[in-house]
Formats: sequence, structure tokens, C-alpha cells
Amino acid sequence: MKQLAYSILMLATAFSFFSCEKDLMKEVNEGDWNMERNILTLQLQNQIGPSEIVRTKDDASITISVNTNGLDLKAVDVNSIAVSYDASTDVHVGDKLNFDNPEKTSSIAVRSKEGKELQWKVILKPFQSDLEGTWSLSQNLTYGWFVGTDGVDSWAWGNWHEDMANVIPEAGFETDNELEFVLEGVTDDGNLFGTFTNKAGPDGKYASFVTSATESGEPKDFAYKFRKVPVGEGMWEHNLETNVVSFTDKDGNESSSNPLKLENGKLELMFATPWDYNWAHYNPSYTLEACHYYYYVLSKK
Repeated sequence: MKQLAYSILMLATAFSFFSCEKDLMKEVNEGDWNMERNILTLQLQNQIGPSEIVRTKDDASITISVNTNGLDLKAVDVNSIAVSYDASTDVHVGDKLNFDNPEKTSSIAVRSKEGKELQWKVILKPFQSDLEGTWSLSQNLTYGWFVGTDGVDSWAWGNWHEDMANVIPEAGFETDNELEFVLEGVTDDGNLFGTFTNKAGPDGKYASFVTSATESGEPKDFAYKFRKVPVGEGMWEHNLETNVVSFTDKDGNESSSNPLKLENGKLELMFATPWDYNWAHYNPSYTLEACHYYYYVLSKK
């Protein structure tokens, strides 16, 4: 009798276990457990950099930097959007969001599989490029030169802040120039690009990099080292990840800067140069041959 009761109890327990397991799988398959209502990624027209996503319970927002030049704020394209697994949204790729209001905000509703909805606030932040605008040169072109090994040898010498006009007076012609950067858009890689104009100042001249004499007594043109910012007009591209700006002149010649430095309203635009010192110490231009870099110091107008 006891054995029969024990067998009945075991069968009831097993039936209860399998029944619960079946119900559990039904809930999983039907998705009633899923209440996720997140926006995972969002890419808008003319977007600069990644979206800033903030979610605290039922308070959810996305802030996106956008280049608004020539953009109709009433109809900003949604280039891509991804939401939580099995969730749905009222906005899809190719739709347009309206940011034409003082707060420059729009909204996207995300509904979970379970049926609960969350309104996401989308905040458009107009992007201002550090480069965009007109800059004037605030000092002569400066260069850093060095002869020796890593600057530690007792016999080594050099100057990291040499005024180029001290060696090539005509380099001072660039001092009254202006550089204008116009932002036109964003590449597929997320780099900014646009046009630039290197405008001659009141003297109407650009810097010359021709020395008066070398060791042979003949002039030498160092433009291959120092003409990194093209004369006149061209294209520029700013890699926001490396903070490097590249120039392309009207003939397709390219040059790239070191990472930009912007402090106290002044922009340091630095370029690395080939070190081709020939050890002729009496050479009047040997510091130019021993140059490692040169830079412009620019002030925003």
C-alpha cells in the first residue's frame, strides 16, 4: 500500500514538473516576458559622431550632433534605427523627423513585445566645427629643428621655436594671411569635409621658402617641406577620431597635419617635415634641413 502511494506521488510530481516546463516554454515562445523598449542605435541625416543615449526607467532620450548647414529641420532623414529584440517603433529608415521648434526635439515611440510603450525624446544638437570660420595668423611661422640624438647628447643643439623669418625673411609674407574653412558635410567614415581659402593679406603675397644661399652658394627652395597649407583654394577633411586635418589643393596634392591643438582660442596647426640635414655645419640653411616640424598659430576672427 505504501509502495502504491509513493508511486502515485512520484507520478503527480513528474506531471507537475513537465506541466510547468511546458507553460514556461509557452511564455518564452509567445514573448510575454519581453518588456524591452530601448533604442539601440539611431543615425540621422548629417549626423556627426555617435548618438548619446540616456535611459532611466521611463525617462529616455537621445542627443545627436548634426551639421545643420542647408538642412531642413522640418524633415531630417532617419538613416538607420535599431530597437530591442522583438520591439517595434513608429519610425523607420527613410522616415523624417521634425526638429523645427525652439527646443529642437522630436520623439520616437518604441513598443515592447509585451505591448508596453515608451516615448523617446530625440534632441538635435547643432554641430559647430572647431575649424569652421575665418582665422588670422597671430605670429610668424615657427619651426623646430634639432641636430643630435634624441636631444640628450651633450653635443646636441637645436631650437624648438625658431622664427622662420629669421632664416627666410620672405616667410613673413604669410603673417597677414587669413585661412577660411567652410564646412560642407560628413563623409561615410564620419569625417568632416569642406572647402578652404588661404587668402593673401594686404601685401598680396604668400610666403616664399627660398633661402638666399646654401653651402654651394646657390638658393634652395624648401617649399617641399613648408608649403603644406596650399595657396588659394582647395578641400579639407577633419578626422574627428585622430584630430588630424588633411588638405588637398586644386591640383590634387595632399598634405596632413599633426593632431590639432586648440587652447585659449588659438589653434596650432602643426606639420611634420622630413629631416634631411647633411652635416655641413657652415650651411646657412642647415637649421631648415634639420627641421622636424613647423606650425601656424591661428586666432579666430
